[in-house]
Amino acid sequence: MKRGETLLPVVKKKKALPKEKRLTIKKELKNLKDFLKKEQEKSHNYLKQLTYLQADFDNYKKRIQKEYDENVFGVKAPLLKNILNIVDELKIALKESKKTENYEAIIEGLEMILKKMTGLLESEGLIKIETTGKRFDPKYHEAIMEVKGKEKEVGAILEEIRSGYVYKERVFRPSLVKIVTSFRKREKEKE
Repeated sequence: MKRGETLLPVVKKKKALPKEKRLTIKKELKNLKDFLKKEQEKSHNYLKQLTYLQADFDNYKKRIQKEYDENVFGVKAPLLKNILNIVDELKIALKESKKTENYEAIIEGLEMILKKMTGLLESEGLIKIETTGKRFDPKYHEAIMEVKGKEKEVGAILEEIRSGYVYKERVFRPSLVKIVTSFRKREKEKE
């Protein structure tokens, strides 16, 4: 290697761009900066709008929940008042039953209270499922006891253990019943 030589490549100085070209580049750069600034402002405005919309939506949800709670209260309040009246009557019956030995009067009072409670349930749309003289229907009844009987009686309901109810054409609670089953059926199940 000769003196003054280097291994680095020699970079030639580029000629300066013509003035027109430099002005065009500066103008384009300024336009890009202006465009970027406008887009940042738009972005900021969109974020602001989104924040307001989110707050509005949160307020809407709270308002709807409050209206729902008020509606539920409006629907439940009369029912609860009626139930409280019946509870009060039960308390009075219990208090009076401790003072007397007239069991017929106690029974009569309890029957009146039960009649009021049944009437209240019916007024709310709860309809008792009939079982007397009916045949077993798994849609409305749940057999919890079976008694052997004659073939022609199979499926008959002998006794209602617990009442069942229908609400708005849907089974709210099935009736628990005792039914007649055939002797042959029970023998087959044992085998």
